[in-house]
Amino acid sequence: MNKINNIFIKIGAKSLIILTLLYFLNVLFHCIDYQYSINGLPFIVINIAATFISLFLLNKMTTKTNRYKFINIYTLLLLCFSAYLTYWVIISPEAFSDFKHFKTQSINFSKTGNLEILFESKSTFTTIYYSIFNFFLGHSNLVFFLASSIAWCISLYTFYQILLNIDLNKSLSLLIIAIIGLNPALIAYASVISSESCYLFAYSISLYYLTRYYFINSKPFDLCLFSIFSTFCILSRFTYIIIFSFFIVLISYKIYSLKSSIQMLAKKSFSIAFPFILVISLQLILNYKYNSVVSISPSPWGDIALMVGTSVKSSGSHFSKDDLALVGYGIMPMKIVNHNAQSLALSRIKKNPKQFINLAFVTKIKKFIVTQFQLFHWSIKNSKNYDKLEKTKFIDRYKVIIDSYFLLILFLFVISLFKLSLMKMDQPNYLKSIILLSPILISCLLHIFLNVQQRYQLVFYYNLIIVAIYYNTILPKFNVQNKGNAIV
Repeated sequence: MNKINNIFIKIGAKSLIILTLLYFLNVLFHCIDYQYSINGLPFIVINIAATFISLFLLNKMTTKTNRYKFINIYTLLLLCFSAYLTYWVIISPEAFSDFKHFKTQSINFSKTGNLEILFESKSTFTTIYYSIFNFFLGHSNLVFFLASSIAWCISLYTFYQILLNIDLNKSLSLLIIAIIGLNPALIAYASVISSESCYLFAYSISLYYLTRYYFINSKPFDLCLFSIFSTFCILSRFTYIIIFSFFIVLISYKIYSLKSSIQMLAKKSFSIAFPFILVISLQLILNYKYNSVVSISPSPWGDIALMVGTSVKSSGSHFSKDDLALVGYGIMPMKIVNHNAQSLALSRIKKNPKQFINLAFVTKIKKFIVTQFQLFHWSIKNSKNYDKLEKTKFIDRYKVIIDSYFLLILFLFVISLFKLSLMKMDQPNYLKSIILLSPILISCLLHIFLNVQQRYQLVFYYNLIIVAIYYNTILPKFNVQNKGNAIV
């Protein structure tokens, strides 16, 4: 039976790796094409050279000891926070669009406690999170900056603990966190009021308890906290429910492999189900009370996201007034609007499958994941100092840095996937690759159909960097030493 389980895990992991590799080969192709058109051939050549240099340096890193004793996670977090604060002081960003919506709602909810405000929010957990800071510290821009940057720093710290959970040494863990936290695009975006900051705050903690359960102690308490913070993720971004469902399958496999008693099985199942039902019932009550709909989704848009994601006219990215009018938005009940939006989306796919494939794998890729410049754009568009910065060419120069950083990470990520697809591993390491890669592939596959924005890539960006660095450092060495059996 164990042999069958091992084969099942191996096939699942290899399939996941290959599918992710194929998707990101397409991403890398369009990224290179985009960067060539914007920055020219020298930019591509320099980044390829930087990739080989990075691979050389990564493979020189020790896997045994902490080489950088003068740096610990706390000094690194202080450095990241200082970078976020410095950027915020220089740029003086102002919220707009969705972010202004979150700001207004969190202020109003902190003042009134009116539950209807939560219902009207596109991200219930985001409104609750920021309103807590508003309630205790006030409503200034500084308070919103602190709320956002603290969420990012907590997520960095938690991912550091996740890396330790999967037996990564401290030196490499600190390097990965530094690459994530000091990403120039994230330095800019950390000052922005966003659902991504809240999502990654909750996601990092849920993943920490998942890896703790899987690789350390397998206690029901870990499952309870995993369930609570996973529910916060769902209340921040509803599409996480697909990733959550996948993780539940992995947990079920773990419980089965431990051959737990009926009593222990019931205890672990209760540890997941009860917290989930308890927390998600808030959204269920809101949706039923204010919209007479039985739903746990925090977003009122529903299938409108599918309609936008299949729209060639809007490049699968932004809302079209014509489409909204066509499905009766603002006129008909949302239940009918969502039904109309779903029908419209499906009819587009059936009518012209080739056009849909081109939209999903070319047009939307360019909108979604060929650069991170829009993260910088979100922070600077309404900046009080925009005109001054534009005159100094700060914006153009910062964009080149962001593009170079992101292309380098993509190169390293694809190389890691190539290595993973060829390597033999034991079962625990196949499971680690599944836990790290599944949120990336699931998120990307969902956005084949749903609307895209560049900021949506942040929901899997941490995992992407971990894979890019992790498997370019440890596995090659152990693969040689252990004749194909990688032990991380």
